[in-house]
Amino acid sequence: MPGHPGTHPLACVAELRPRQDSRVQRKTAEVHDGVLRIPVAGAANLALVLKEPVDVALPKSDHIPIRQINLYALDPRVAVAAVRDALGNDDTQTRER
Repeated sequence: MPGHPGTHPLACVAELRPRQDSRVQRKTAEVHDGVLRIPVAGAANLALVLKEPVDVALPKSDHIPIRQINLYALDPRVAVAAVRDALGNDDTQTRER
């Protein structure tokens, strides 16, 4: 991950939670106020909050600091559990809502 040499990407996760977010979006990915939104059919149902902003290069733009990623998972509760397991069952890192 840019700006985090030698860091496992999951180590950058502060919180992961199910979240309902539906809106019209013209692009596959958009950034607004530090939130990268990657929906499927206009819906994102998982919020991945980073411990600190990470610079991300998007097509046709400069590096943009991202502090949260909203994306779509078929089953957000299963995704949260999988990340929790990958982090060693550290409940302070992820939580379900």
